[in-house]
Amino acid sequence: MDGVQNKGWPETRLHECKWFYWFVLSACFMTSGCSHAPWMWAHRTNDPARMARLRQEISLADTATESGDFLTAQAHLKRAIELNPKSIEGYVRLGRVQNQLLAWADAKATWEKASKLDKNDPTVWAGLAEAETALGEFEPAVKHLVTTIDLAPQKAEPHLKLGELYEAQGRTGEALQSYLDCLNIEVDHAIALMRVARIQRERGQPMQAIVRLNRVLDLAPDQPDALLQRGLAHRDQGQWKLALADMKRALELQPGRSDIKLELALLMESRKDNQEALRLVREVMDQSPELIGAKELNERLVR
Repeated sequence: MDGVQNKGWPETRLHECKWFYWFVLSACFMTSGCSHAPWMWAHRTNDPARMARLRQEISLADTATESGDFLTAQAHLKRAIELNPKSIEGYVRLGRVQNQLLAWADAKATWEKASKLDKNDPTVWAGLAEAETALGEFEPAVKHLVTTIDLAPQKAEPHLKLGELYEAQGRTGEALQSYLDCLNIEVDHAIALMRVARIQRERGQPMQAIVRLNRVLDLAPDQPDALLQRGLAHRDQGQWKLALADMKRALELQPGRSDIKLELALLMESRKDNQEALRLVREVMDQSPELIGAKELNERLVR
């Protein structure tokens, strides 16, 4: 409507027409699945030229994001924010792009600005927590994930991320509860199922672990991490054939994984198959000599 000549229209009618246009265009964006409709960016300005530039920057940022060109998207979003510095949507989108770029310090600053514009948007606090986690700032990340959960308790992913943060801090009990909270929301969340199973196995509960891992493998039979974890649980129960079958299958799926080879080598050692164990651990030493336990196993086998 910006370029339409409306000579003879009263100014109030022209203003209403412009905003009716934006309302219709926004509805189109919403029904197409875009949550960042143009009116959310432009509602603070009635300058047609400014709004045109804003629309152009948004469109160019969207195109760049869809093609994976996050640096270009970042540049366009920064210019869009200059045109409308009070837009929470601008900061949210810029924060997401910077997270994709792994520009964590910049992302943190962007999310902090967004939090000052809207303290009740769970997306903002989740994005800030992700940046803080990457920067090793675990305590504020925990705080902001708790805020995310308070604002959006029905979402499973923040519970998973909170559990991972607790584990990084050595708070295993709280981590387990967070993973269980995730499963209460999304019962077949594969990552949460595997996290719970690992903790249960480490706590000497291999049967409970196997039950959860069976569910993961029902959903995704070729999930190598679940196969490895179930193999370890079978090993803990003395079920050597089942353990061997799971670990071998995991290695077939990801033959370059040194951690699988090391666990398989340890299993071979326990079954007195030192020749196979030595072959595997030598591959591990060639690939990942820093892997904990590899050097010690190699030394035991060559004595």
